[in-house]
Amino acid sequence: MQRLRSTVCLLIILVLLTFPVSRVWAGAWRGDGTPLTEVASGKFKGDVFVAGGHGYTKENPYKEVFNLPEGLVRFARLYIPVWNYDAGDELEPVFNGTSLGKLQGMPNYLAAFGVATYALDITENVKMNSQNILEVRCINQNGGPYGAYLVLAYENPNNNVVQFWLTEGNRALSPNQGQTEAVFDAFSGGNDSDRLVDTKMVEKATLHTLIIAGTEKEKDRLSFNNKLLGVDVAKGKSGPYTDYDCFDVTRFLEPQRNTVFFERGEEKYLHPMIGLLVINYKPEAAAVVRNYLSIDKSITQRGIQQAQTSWQDRFIGQIPRSVFIVLGLTVFMAVISWRKLRRKETL
Repeated sequence: MQRLRSTVCLLIILVLLTFPVSRVWAGAWRGDGTPLTEVASGKFKGDVFVAGGHGYTKENPYKEVFNLPEGLVRFARLYIPVWNYDAGDELEPVFNGTSLGKLQGMPNYLAAFGVATYALDITENVKMNSQNILEVRCINQNGGPYGAYLVLAYENPNNNVVQFWLTEGNRALSPNQGQTEAVFDAFSGGNDSDRLVDTKMVEKATLHTLIIAGTEKEKDRLSFNNKLLGVDVAKGKSGPYTDYDCFDVTRFLEPQRNTVFFERGEEKYLHPMIGLLVINYKPEAAAVVRNYLSIDKSITQRGIQQAQTSWQDRFIGQIPRSVFIVLGLTVFMAVISWRKLRRKETL
């Protein structure tokens, strides 16, 4: 009996020693993620501002400064892609000195091994024609932000007409589920004549993309309306594992349906997160354009009010896997010792 007690006590001590261990197992497989989905589109006199980035640097807080133009903000969306999300992590964006909330629940988008995206509607928080400062404070033992990106649509009567489609998501192109490519028919006019592109009036069309987890010299491919835009686009050019790009797609533009094609190629993992098509029209387009702004509030209102994780995810997700391994061994060894003791007693 004394030997059994000693064995159990030793195993309990080993279990307790594992609790301070860092959560190195954070990034369990979280699925293929979410394809890019349209969240906003519009057409009016003005423009679209996009900025951010500098990659996965482990700095905390992660800082970005946005120098915004003059105009009236119509829609502003902040994206914070994060590496190695796990239950129990906390993210607190502070914009112009005001906290946007401590985000402790599940991010808006989550895929692969903990690659996450927080997406926040900050239309009421931005200050036009001034410098806007963002700090992202993060509690994440083995990860942190890949960057922070602002997409801002604004009106200005001195500008020509702008038309835009904004899509967001987090699609994991990886060998785990055999995902090699993704096609997004996100920039579509459908049956709404106001959403169609008047190609004869277009001055310039720009495709903006944000891709996470790309590696240099591993050749991926990006195409627009079946026209190749680049090879090895995702190579960390905007900072470690981060690629924000702008492509002139004016000559490839279609009036009703415009598609983006991401191909993983030689990349092991690739995460398209933002697709934004911006069309700037010639001055004469102002006489024939009907203004509109369409926002999918079922998506955008998820911003600060994150979906909460279950108590199992919040509690169990914070316990290192080594704890469960040692617990299993403890039970196994206790059973073996008990059986040996029983045999001796019967003899």
